[in-house]
Amino acid sequence: MKLEGSTVINAPRSTAYGYLTDANFVGQCAPGVERVEELDPGKKFRVVVSVGFGIVKATFNTDVEFVEKRENEYARIKAVGKAPGSGANVGAELFFTDGEGGATELKWVADVLITGTIAIVANRLMASVTQFMSKQFFDAARAKIEAALKN
Repeated sequence: MKLEGSTVINAPRSTAYGYLTDANFVGQCAPGVERVEELDPGKKFRVVVSVGFGIVKATFNTDVEFVEKRENEYARIKAVGKAPGSGANVGAELFFTDGEGGATELKWVADVLITGTIAIVANRLMASVTQFMSKQFFDAARAKIEAALKN
């Protein structure tokens, strides 16, 4: 399943990039994240995340890695998650460009593959729930970054 979107963050590009490539910050914004453990600071981390698709819920133990970074411009992420009877493979790219008035324009694309029991049972809900969760994450991240600059 292919997902994509964009948002404008009222913060300099270096600030937005710094926050969105910080595992602990991302964990605070992502829906369902229960725990973030850095394995290799700034590069690899493990995340425990609970995801629900309607009445079907699963807790994924997920290994996440930044496979490519270009400071203040680009980040590519690979994630592999496992839950009892299910799996998830995610590849995502973040593109940071200068927006109007010193803001950052963030564009993102993700390729998500869910397998196993959860994919079979929740197939019809998966695309809309995943898109909604992505929007929740980027809205929360934008709000936290902008609030941090006001303080």
